[in-house]
Amino acid sequence: MVSPLDLAGIVDPELRASFELCDRVHRESDTVTHFLVSAYLPGPKQPYAHALYGFLITADRLADEGEPGAFAEWEAASLREVAAGHSDHPLRRAFVHTLGLWELDPALVADFLAATGQDAERTAPFATFEELRVFLRGVAGIPARLLLPVLEPVRPSPAASALMSLLGEVFQLIDIFRDFAADLAAGRCYLPAADVDRFGVRLDGTTISGDIDGLHALQAGRARRMMDEGSAVVDLVHPSSRSFLTEAIAACHAYLDQISRRGERIPAASDGSGELPRPRMPAIPGRAAGPPAIPPDRLPRHIAVIMDGNGRWARRRGRPRLAGHVAAEHAVRDLVEAALDLGLQYVSAFAFSTENWSRPADEVAGLMALLARRLPESVDWLRRQGVRVRWAGRRDRVPDEVRAELETAERLTAGNDRLTVIICLDYGGRAEITHAARCLARDAAAGRVDVDSVREQDFSRYLYLPDVPDVDLIVRTSGEQRISNFLLWQSAYAELMFENVLWPDVDRRHLWRALEEFAARDRRFGAVPVVVNR
Repeated sequence: MVSPLDLAGIVDPELRASFELCDRVHRESDTVTHFLVSAYLPGPKQPYAHALYGFLITADRLADEGEPGAFAEWEAASLREVAAGHSDHPLRRAFVHTLGLWELDPALVADFLAATGQDAERTAPFATFEELRVFLRGVAGIPARLLLPVLEPVRPSPAASALMSLLGEVFQLIDIFRDFAADLAAGRCYLPAADVDRFGVRLDGTTISGDIDGLHALQAGRARRMMDEGSAVVDLVHPSSRSFLTEAIAACHAYLDQISRRGERIPAASDGSGELPRPRMPAIPGRAAGPPAIPPDRLPRHIAVIMDGNGRWARRRGRPRLAGHVAAEHAVRDLVEAALDLGLQYVSAFAFSTENWSRPADEVAGLMALLARRLPESVDWLRRQGVRVRWAGRRDRVPDEVRAELETAERLTAGNDRLTVIICLDYGGRAEITHAARCLARDAAAGRVDVDSVREQDFSRYLYLPDVPDVDLIVRTSGEQRISNFLLWQSAYAELMFENVLWPDVDRRHLWRALEEFAARDRRFGAVPVVVNR
C-alpha cells in the first residue's frame, strides 16, 4: 500500500511545494521506482528520495529531449546552487536541501551531470560490455550512490557504495533490455556491438532478426550475476530501508523471469515510457482483473496456506534454494493484502515444519537468518495495516533472535483486529496434538481434569492457539496434493484446494479463484442436505 507524501518535518511552504513537485515528476516519469519508494521506504525518508529522483529524471530528460543549450544551462545552475547550498528553482530547491541535509557528496552530482551530457552527445555504439559498464556507472551507478545515505548505511564503507552502484547499473541494464527494439529502430543500440554481431541481431524494416534468445540469455546472465553480488548491500543499510532494496531486486528478477516465461526474451516493442513495468500477475484462466464479489457469509473465516515450491522455483533458475525463500516474500504480502481487502479474519501460513530441520544445515541456517533479518520490517508493515501476528509451533528450538522477533511481533500487534496472521514456525500437527495430550494427561494426573468427562472442546483447549476457529479452507501450492502434517486437528472439516504453481509465482488472483470455488461448494459437515419439495 502506498502512503501519502510525509512532509511533517518540512515547514517552509516553498520547500514543501518543491518536494511535492519532485514527487509528482517522479510519479509521472517512473511509476515503478516511485511505487517502491512510496511503498517500502519509511515515510520520513520518502520526500528526499523523490527529490533525488525528480532532479535526476529532469536532468536526463533535458539531455535527451531538451532544446539546444537547455541541459548545459541546467548543469551550470545546478553546480552553482550545490556549491552555494541553496536554490530558488521550483524543483532544484528540494534537491539542494536534500543534498545538504543528508551530507551527499557534491562531486557525485558533477560526475552524474557530466556522464549524462556525454551520453546525449554519444553517437558510436558501445563496442564491448566493458565500455557499456563505464556508461552504466556514470548514468545509473552514481545516482544509486547518491541515494545510499538516505538509506542510512549501518556501516558506511567503500564496499557499500560500490555495491549500491552495482545495483544501479543492473537497473539501467534491464531498462536497456526493455527499450532495445525501440532504440534499434531509432538508430541507437546500447547493448555491446560485439554481442549484437555475435548473435546476428539486425533490424530489417520493422522486424528484428537473429538469435534474440541468445543475446538475451547473455545479458540476463550478466544482470543476474551483478544483482547477486550487489544484493549484499541490503545487509549494510538500516533495517527500515531494506524492504526497498529487496523489493527492487525482486522486481528486476521477476522482470527477467517474466519475459523468459513469455518467450519474448528481449521485448520486440516499447511504449517509449522508459519505465520498468511491475511484474505481471500470471494469467489465470477464468479470472477477471478484480476481486470476486462473494457474499460475506460465503467467505471462509479461517484459511490456511501451505507455501510450497520455493526450492524448486530457485533450482529451475539455477539459483540457490534460499533465493526461492527471498522471492517468496512478495507472495506473502500479496496474500495478506488480499485477505485485508476481502475482510477475511484468520490466515495461517506454514513457514517451517517440525520436519524441515532435516533439510541441509546451510539452508536451514540461511532461512533462519533471513527470518531474523526480515521480520522487523514485515511486522512493522503488518502492525500499520491493523494485523495481529501470532505464532503457532514449538518455541524451544528456533534461534534466539528469531524467537525474540516473533514474540515481539505478538506483543506489538496484540491490540490489532483487522486480520490475524498466524505464523506456523517449527510447527507439526502431530507434535501439537501430542503436546496437547501431554498437557491434558498432566492435568488429569494432578486431579484438575476428570478424564471420563473430557470432550473434544475440552481437549482443544490444550492446543497452541485454542481461541482460533477451525480452518475452513486449506490451499497448497506447487502441485503437491497432501496436507503434510499441517493443522491436523483444526482442519477436520476444511475444504482442500491445490494450485499447480510454485509459491513465489503466486499472487492474490490465485486466492480469489480458491475463494470462488470455496463459495460454490456445499459444506454439509457430515449431515444430509435438506431437500425442500415445492
